[in-house]
Amino acid sequence: MMKFYQRFLPYAVAVGSTAIALLLTLNLEPFLTQSVSVFFFVAITVSTWYGGLKPGLVAIFLSTLAVNIFFVPPLGQFTTLTISDFIRLASFSLVAVVIHLLSHSLKNSKRRIEQLSQQLLEKNAEQLRMVLSAAQMGLWDWNILTGEIYWSPEHERLLGLTVGTFDGRYETFKACLHPQDHEKFNQVIERSLKERVPHQHEYRVIWPDGSIHWIEGRGQGFYDESGQPVRMTGTVMAIDERKQINTELEARVAERTTELSEVNQHLEEALTALQESEERRRLALDLTHIGFWDLHLPSGKLIWNDNLFTLHGLVPDSIEPSYELSRSIVHPDDVDWVEQQFLESIKNHTDFSIEYRLIHPDGSVHWVMPRGKAIYNESGQPVRSLGVLLDIGDYKRDQQMLDLQAVITRNMAESICLIKVDNQVIVYANPKFEQMFGYEAGELNGQFVSIVNYATKEVTAEDVSEVIISAILQNGEATYEVHNIKKDGTPFWCRATASVFKHSEYGDVLVVVQQDITIAKHLEAVRQQAEKELRQSEANFRSLSESSPIGIFMTDIHGQCIYTNPRYQMICGCTFDELLGEGCVKFLHPDDRETVTTEWSKAVSQRQEFSGEVRYVHKDGIIRFTQVRSAPILSVSDELMGYVGTVEDITERQAIEQMKSEFISIVSHELRTPLSSIRGSLGLLAAGIFKNQPDATQQMLDIAVHDTERLVRLVNDILDLERLEAQKVKLNQQWCDAITLMEQSVKTLQSLAAQSHITLLVEPSSVQVWADSDRIIQTLVNLISNAIKFSLPQSSVTLKAQELADRVLFEVTDQGRGVPADKLETIFGRFQQVDASDSRQKGGTGLGLAICQSIVQQHGGKIWVESVVGAGSKFYFTLPKQLD
Repeated sequence: MMKFYQRFLPYAVAVGSTAIALLLTLNLEPFLTQSVSVFFFVAITVSTWYGGLKPGLVAIFLSTLAVNIFFVPPLGQFTTLTISDFIRLASFSLVAVVIHLLSHSLKNSKRRIEQLSQQLLEKNAEQLRMVLSAAQMGLWDWNILTGEIYWSPEHERLLGLTVGTFDGRYETFKACLHPQDHEKFNQVIERSLKERVPHQHEYRVIWPDGSIHWIEGRGQGFYDESGQPVRMTGTVMAIDERKQINTELEARVAERTTELSEVNQHLEEALTALQESEERRRLALDLTHIGFWDLHLPSGKLIWNDNLFTLHGLVPDSIEPSYELSRSIVHPDDVDWVEQQFLESIKNHTDFSIEYRLIHPDGSVHWVMPRGKAIYNESGQPVRSLGVLLDIGDYKRDQQMLDLQAVITRNMAESICLIKVDNQVIVYANPKFEQMFGYEAGELNGQFVSIVNYATKEVTAEDVSEVIISAILQNGEATYEVHNIKKDGTPFWCRATASVFKHSEYGDVLVVVQQDITIAKHLEAVRQQAEKELRQSEANFRSLSESSPIGIFMTDIHGQCIYTNPRYQMICGCTFDELLGEGCVKFLHPDDRETVTTEWSKAVSQRQEFSGEVRYVHKDGIIRFTQVRSAPILSVSDELMGYVGTVEDITERQAIEQMKSEFISIVSHELRTPLSSIRGSLGLLAAGIFKNQPDATQQMLDIAVHDTERLVRLVNDILDLERLEAQKVKLNQQWCDAITLMEQSVKTLQSLAAQSHITLLVEPSSVQVWADSDRIIQTLVNLISNAIKFSLPQSSVTLKAQELADRVLFEVTDQGRGVPADKLETIFGRFQQVDASDSRQKGGTGLGLAICQSIVQQHGGKIWVESVVGAGSKFYFTLPKQLD
């Protein structure tokens, strides 16, 4: 019963809607001034949209029948129709069928759009599921009014459930929630709904296997017009790893806090012990050689203990200590910066601790180190300076020796020498240094350092030494390359590092460490030469690539683009940066993108060559056909270094091939047509069918002769056009009178014009042209012949020529049928005609205008047509003026 209802309901709708349309039309006919068909068209549209093609046809039939019976006189009868009634009824039926087909097409389009929308939704949903799965995230939706909850499959997995087992009940979720997190979770949800703000909350869930996992939930509420919450939706995300990291960090912080507390306790204990030992320290000052001072800053009064007198080379209490006295004993080279440091320590509230030299009354130099501190009053003004002075002479000597020994020890494997600054004499050379220069042990000691420097005609060895030592003394140290010479006269290169050192016995000395870099210099020269050749090679490649008419690209070992030349960029209409990486993919034709990327990935993964035709879409929308080839780049050790490829634009080649194919097809058709006619006519004659019928025989012969002439014209035109386009026809140019060329052309076609009752007119002209007269006459004859063919009897064709500034303009005007606007350019192509039947009815080959264009262009001119359909055409061509 249900199937019957579904099957016949659309037809019932068609009958019912037609009946309703009939009733409305009958009742409203007095008010309908234009047409009674409106309601029937509505009925047909409803039937087609609801039921489909067949119910719509039923509605058309019933509507046509109703119009015939109720609205075509005599009303209420089904009689033979008059012509006007038949046309009226046929027009109604035609419009009804068009409306029916449009409605059916719209319905199918709507259905297709719905299907595509559904497919797009399913694809987007699948992509979303993949993203959520990769990010360990799930989606949830809670209908607050019904209590129904939706979980995505990822949500179920995050709660340890099997996908599809969640029953949509809040109680099921509550059972998964950790008991200690119930109250906090409910508070978060209630606050979010009450304050209308998104919520973010971390809570624990218990999986069926008993394991506990951390979840971060986010949600947003939705409300009705009255402000009541109706729905809440959000996401969940696994945060077990983040929680574990936070737990470890908290443990580390607690551990470090405990350690710091212990350290603080130790510091407090040490401070107490330090305070207890203060008195002991004061007593120790007198028992040691440590000097003590107490300077009252406002008055300048200074107190020294006995040790401080001794450290200054004075007898205790032999003189009144003062600031000026202590300043006068400081070494002249140190006094200014010592005083500066002392004053800055008071100003900055810092300790005073430096190392400087004292000069005793006997002239001896001693190193000391003060340690002092200023005392300030309540207003922050300094009032006293207290401190001690230590004798560090032994320490400085030991330190200098240790520094020297450290330098020597650190560079023992290298060539080392010591040079006195004042006389440039070598005072020490280690065995490595002597061996490198070819000297015996101790042989270099006492020699001037210039003995090891290489001299030239322009620069002496002494000059080299002076320059090097000056540079070292100026900067305190230096690293340089120097050209040296061995004892046997062999020159070689060294890299040297030198610094100034204060020696207790020799004074200022240079510690020089040298390393033989002769081989390294040679290798560096070889490397630089190789780099130069490589740069030259790269420059040659880049120059070749930049000027190449073929696109070139290079990729890394993963197939990612790292270089393209300008030609490749021009093919795609983009910049260098836009093609880097996988940038070229977006310029591939959408229909080729998947196939090309798959084949390219396969070739890269297998380290194979890639070859194929690929379509690119230029930024301006033009499709470029290309031939792409690539091959792997292998090193000498057969290691893959990347890929190099070419992109050849074959768009024009394909267009030429297509034109060639079309030309061959047209020529084949144009040749077969007359040949078939000739063969048919001659075949009938050969079979003797018209043996006793002379008139029929003559008719067959006329057909054969006519088609033979047409075939000859076609072959001649093709050969003529090919010779012209190949420029195998040499123009015999000379000065010609334009009026003579036009009159000879008219004379050639005068009989044809007379047969067609066409008048040929030539306007007078005194213009002369530099041209091949035969070819120009051929052009004019073709144009006049076309004008005669397509002009009405008793009309005229007019020729004229006029001189312009830099060219001569010829014009052929007719009063024929004209050329449509969309044909004004194409009619100059091969086998192009306004009407496909013209070649059969008018006898043309479709090559005349193409020949005219080739002749005019070979003269350096231009040909075109201006036309109004039904009013005639004007064909123009120009010839350049020849300068005398």
